[in-house]
Amino acid sequence: MPEPIFNIERVCYRYGGKYIGLKDITMQVHSGESLAILGANGSGKSTLLKIMAGLAFPEDGSINALGKPLTQDILSGEFAGFFRSKVGFIFQEPDVQIFCPTVWDEIAFGPLQLGIEKSEVRQRVDDTLDMLGIKALKDRQPHHLSGGEKKKVAIGSVLSLNPDILLLDEPTNGLDPRTQVWLFELLEGLRKFKKTIIMATHDLSIVEDIADRVIVLSENHTIVADSKPAEVLRDKDMLLKVNIIHEHTHRHGDVVHIHSHGPFARHDEH
Repeated sequence: MPEPIFNIERVCYRYGGKYIGLKDITMQVHSGESLAILGANGSGKSTLLKIMAGLAFPEDGSINALGKPLTQDILSGEFAGFFRSKVGFIFQEPDVQIFCPTVWDEIAFGPLQLGIEKSEVRQRVDDTLDMLGIKALKDRQPHHLSGGEKKKVAIGSVLSLNPDILLLDEPTNGLDPRTQVWLFELLEGLRKFKKTIIMATHDLSIVEDIADRVIVLSENHTIVADSKPAEVLRDKDMLLKVNIIHEHTHRHGDVVHIHSHGPFARHDEH
């Protein structure tokens, strides 16, 4: 099997050096995979994505990316440009990511920072605007757009770099149903081009559609499952335990009903 593009060994992370964010994380990701990282809010899935993106660094353990140890030192040198051209990170909130005066400038920013010829940058921006269906927005100020439009611009600012690896933090957060469908179709198209897609989410309803592997983080910040989507989704007891779905109990006379909530509708009587 080819060398993994990410090799994470016993990674631990603390917020502010005090509060546990990740504990003893060991995993690998191979080129072309579509991986969903599932977990309740606060389980550490966004932190894991940021470590993979070189935006945070573990307290203990190691992470290798694209054949190199991913450290602050190496991302201060020549490897940084190569890494940033290959790995794109899309934040949960697009307002964190967009800052240029126009949509066109936003999508051009990354390629210009990497020193790509201006004629090629113009072509990349035009191609990206066409692909995302936002050419009519090119002269608009990003912060005046709707939430779905901002998300498209944030994605465009990454896709214009043509990265091989996409990291998405809660990609459906705040999107209306139509924009969610658009996003699913976009990710499915990128999968066909053999892009590696890694997304952090607590939304089980999207997992089977756009992932071929699922890692589950517990509220203790450790990996408790690493399997195919169907196998993870069948394990309702595990999903209850890690607080991705929940259930409540109520009584009708002598009958006790237990309901699970989330994408499942388990209804047990005792």
